[in-house]
Amino acid sequence: MKLFDIKAKPIINGRQFYIRPFPAYKSINISGELLSTLVPMVSAATPIIMGVLDEDEKSFLDIDFEKFIPNITTALASLNGDKLEYLLKRLLTDYGTISFDRGDSPDPIVLTEDEANNIFCDDPQDMFILAKEVILANYNGFFKKLATLSGLDLEKIAEKGLASSKNMGSSILNSFQN
Repeated sequence: MKLFDIKAKPIINGRQFYIRPFPAYKSINISGELLSTLVPMVSAATPIIMGVLDEDEKSFLDIDFEKFIPNITTALASLNGDKLEYLLKRLLTDYGTISFDRGDSPDPIVLTEDEANNIFCDDPQDMFILAKEVILANYNGFFKKLATLSGLDLEKIAEKGLASSKNMGSSILNSFQN
């Protein structure tokens, strides 16, 4: 994979985006930021996910979520608006790795902060969808390895309906989005 090769072409809210990988050193730097944000959430979610594997719980819907509320609350307390804005800017606009189709130009336009403000002002939640696509394009293999190292039995989780065995990294990220 070369730096300028497009890794993903998601369509979000009817607009085509083009995602190129981060430069290697920037990718490592951003992964540290993501880990400091995601590890508390993964730590909170792991008991929930592992609860599905208990004999008496047949599916995700059988989990008693009330016993995990303190874990989730603690994990989410580490997030704030400034941290989210900072991460979204790093993922979406700081390095010029995302382009999009704009009707008035035959060539894709690099997503800048001003362009992102224009595109996402009505639907800011779509920024999270695009950020997820950027993370998957750059770190999908990493999240698969992280899940394995954390002791999660991904195949068993897939059997219980929490994850797609086709794309485990995506499934782990999707568990935080839903």
